[in-house]
Amino acid sequence: MKTNKIRVGVNGYGVIGKRVADAVRVQPDMELAGVSDIISDYRIKVAVELDIPIYASLPEKESEMKDAGLPVAGVLENLVGNVDVMVDCTPKGIAAKNLARYKSAGVKAIVQGGEGHSVTEHSFVAQANYSTAIGRDATRVVSCNSTLELMRDLGRPRGDMWEVALWEDVLTVNGAECYFTYQVDNQSIVIPENIDAIRALSGVVRDGQESIQMTNEALGIKRYFIDQMKKSS
Repeated sequence: MKTNKIRVGVNGYGVIGKRVADAVRVQPDMELAGVSDIISDYRIKVAVELDIPIYASLPEKESEMKDAGLPVAGVLENLVGNVDVMVDCTPKGIAAKNLARYKSAGVKAIVQGGEGHSVTEHSFVAQANYSTAIGRDATRVVSCNSTLELMRDLGRPRGDMWEVALWEDVLTVNGAECYFTYQVDNQSIVIPENIDAIRALSGVVRDGQESIQMTNEALGIKRYFIDQMKKSS
């Protein structure tokens, strides 16, 4: 049945790809058409358990994946022909080579920070340049560093922290100098950016702040991890 949702495919079901796929599935305006990879082990079998259609990124891997008992729906070209936006989460260098096939199919594409800026001539940060990505054929989501345990305690999927956390407990002011520690979960921080980049390239949501709000609400992104305790007067 035809819907008005943005149909998204993910190429590469690894550390970033599986997280992008999960995030797409909870967005109210997106539909995950499938994921593509070349592996036949437990990682792609998780996608099968989640009822996500799987595809072979390379034609020569299709029979190997089928022999492993995987319900392969087709090859990458089949997935590309059924989406509006492809999010390429393959290892460094591969995504750059895949861009031509996405473009020839008339499909928008997002690559990750492992690729250089020159690959797409646009590096996406939702709060800074959402508007400049609207209608583009492709963009690159920039990369980041490091991580933590509080997220697991809060019940986050895989213990992911999508926010950049500034820890109040270690915030110190000494005269005119301020000392603080902030933390970035490199495998998680890029996920909201990928979601906003999907909307920007598709042009469905043209206001960056509107997209950010939609993403935050769907993923449960918070301003504070723990509610501020009311101070007694």
